[in-house]
Formats: sequence, structure tokens, C-alpha cells
Amino acid sequence: MQRPVWDDVLYASSKAFRTLVPLAQDRQPVTWQNAVQRHAYFVPFYFLAYLARRKDTYYMRILLLPTNMVARADVLGRRREMLRFRVNTRRPNEGWGDSIARIARWVSQRCLQSSTSKHFPPPALADANELVVALRGIGWKFGKNTYIPPEHRPLQRSSYLKSTFLQGVKNFLVFDFLLSVFREVPGVGTTNGGSIFFHSLPLAQRYLVSTFIVVLAGVFFLAGFAMADAIGALIGVGILRHEPKDWPPLMGNPWAADSLHDFWARQWHQNARRTFLIFGGIPGRMVAGSIGMVMGTFLGSGLFHEASMYLIDRGIDARGILFFILNGVGLVFEWAVYKLTGRKVSGPLGRVWTWVFVLSLGQMLVDSWLVRGLGGSEIIPLWLSPTRLWLFPAIPWLDTTIRPALLRFLR
Repeated sequence: MQRPVWDDVLYASSKAFRTLVPLAQDRQPVTWQNAVQRHAYFVPFYFLAYLARRKDTYYMRILLLPTNMVARADVLGRRREMLRFRVNTRRPNEGWGDSIARIARWVSQRCLQSSTSKHFPPPALADANELVVALRGIGWKFGKNTYIPPEHRPLQRSSYLKSTFLQGVKNFLVFDFLLSVFREVPGVGTTNGGSIFFHSLPLAQRYLVSTFIVVLAGVFFLAGFAMADAIGALIGVGILRHEPKDWPPLMGNPWAADSLHDFWARQWHQNARRTFLIFGGIPGRMVAGSIGMVMGTFLGSGLFHEASMYLIDRGIDARGILFFILNGVGLVFEWAVYKLTGRKVSGPLGRVWTWVFVLSLGQMLVDSWLVRGLGGSEIIPLWLSPTRLWLFPAIPWLDTTIRPALLRFLR
């Protein structure tokens, strides 16, 4: 009896998926011997970035799309016109881009220069280098609607570098301290994972503890983003001699957000904005208009984050996706309030609403990550951790008093 065609389609789709994402037992670590093979997908993507700045290459780019990273390649491949480097200008070799992109551009223009060629590599390759790593799309046509937080650091070079260095050190210390604290929480701070909800505690204490952990997680993530941003700015302005104004902040101030729209569209980083739009927002708009675009974008974000967990063999937890979907629902609710009352969600009440919404629903997201072992991650090795090398050993009553008391409280 002949099998239904649908069975063949499902089988072929499963084989194709497992070629890209093998089962845990079939995976191999990336080594120096297989690194080139494992990253061969980057070659057609780089070629696509090169073609994006060349005339009459539209159909060639369309043919290359199936071989590429979908979200980034969509920006480079589907547009008929050449991607402009600077919005409202015609010269393809003006300006810089966002942080990482400027580094790539500088390296491509400087490291291979010779005494006989002052313009190597050609502008087309320099543009391709930058397009490959341009996340926010600053200065590019596809990133013109991306919100850029205002700069609060002084723009005089030496003052800027001093301020950025101090911010980087401060955020590194905060990041390291909180990472070390997470490792001390019973169960949570292991690679086997543990829940932030300690069911041995009374209900009020249980959610007080879980909310406190979520707040610490928020500070932890913000410190990590700020630390990475400071490192990039120090390299760009201090070593590559770019202007301070060319390195705008990565983040706003999420703690000051007075609506969910303000939180996600202005205060949180926008590095993955285009990716989420392509994975969910644009298809959602085709199905259900503006509301579909909002919901699709957050669905894309949830799937993206869960895919990251799946790729490191941590499985899928639907709560991670649900968190982002419910944030989309929250934004639709804010839009409905505006339509009904003529007033946007904002001000002190808007800030309370945002805090309650994010911190309460954020518990399902943080718990879904920590039960899968992220609290025990060795992000900062022991030899680079001031907290574990000096601070904790300098507290003689940490092992004799604090840890036993914490264990007794949470049991």
C-alpha cells in the first residue's frame, strides 16, 4: 500500500530539521578541526551582504535566500533596491553603523592596507563587512525606525572614555556579584537547575522570594548588557578613534518605563528587533493587521528565545513563549485603553502597571530558565571573578552562618 504524500513530506521535513538541529546524542562539539565546516553557512550569507550593495543583483539574491540565515538574509535579499548605507544619502561608503559593525568596518579597511593601496578593501567589501554584523541597522535604511536611547555621557573624548570605563567596571562587578549570588541559592545555582518557587514556604513568603529573585535577574541582565556595551564603546572610541557620538547607548532605562510600549520599544535593547519582525511581526500583520503584527512579533521573540535554549540541549518550556505572548496582549490592552479614553498609558500609574506586569509575568520566564540550569552557568570563570576570588572568602561567616541559615529558610 502506497504511503500518503503527507507522510513523506513530514518525514523529509523532520530529516531536514535534524540536519540543522541534531539530537543531543548526535551533536559534536565545535573544534579547531571542524570549525570551518561548521561555519560554512556564513560564506553565502557574506556573499549576499556583498550583493546587497551591488546594482541589478535582485534575482541573484532571491536565489541565494534558501541557503542563508533567514531573518538577517531577508533584509539583504528581498529588497529590489540597493540598501542605502546612510538614510537620505546616495554615497554607499559614508557613515559607520552600530557598535560591532563599526569594528568590522574599521578592521576590513585597515588591517589589510598596504603602502601601495590606500583604499583596500574596496567600499563594496567594507559595506558587506558592516552589513553582516549590523544588528540595529544604525545608518542603514532598514534600521531608520529603530529607537536610539539618548546619550548621557559627556561627548568630549577623554571624559567619555573615563565615564564609559567606570560604567563598564561597575557593571562587571554587579554582573559578577549577582552571578555568584545565584550560584549560592539552593537548587537554583546548579547546572541541573531548580525552581525559584520554594513550595516549603508559606504562599506570601514563596512569592516574595521569587519576586526578589526576578528583580535580581533583571539587574543581572541589565548589568550584562551595559558591560558588553561599554567594552564595545571603549574599543571603538579609545582604540579605533571613532567619535563618541557614533557610539550611542545600547539600552535606555527599563526601570523608568511607564508603559509596556515604552519598555519594549524604547527602554529595552533593539538588537533583535528586525529578527522578531521577520519571524512573526510581518506574517502576523498579513493575517490580522496591526494587532497581528504586535502579537506575531512577541510570538517570534518567544520562539527565538526558546530556540536558543533548545540548541544548548535545555529542551522547550512553553512558559518562556507564553511570557512574550502575554506581553503582546498587554500592549494590545494599552492600545485599547488609548482608543477608548484618548489617553496613553503613562505617568506614575503607568509605571506601576509596567512593574507589576513585567515582574509578575517575568517569574514564569525566569523560572523556566533557572529550572533548566542557567543559574549554574560559568559565564565568568573563577580566575576572573572578584566575588568568588576575594569577596566571598573575605566573609568568614558566609559558610558558618549565611549558607546554613539560607538553607533552613528555604527548606
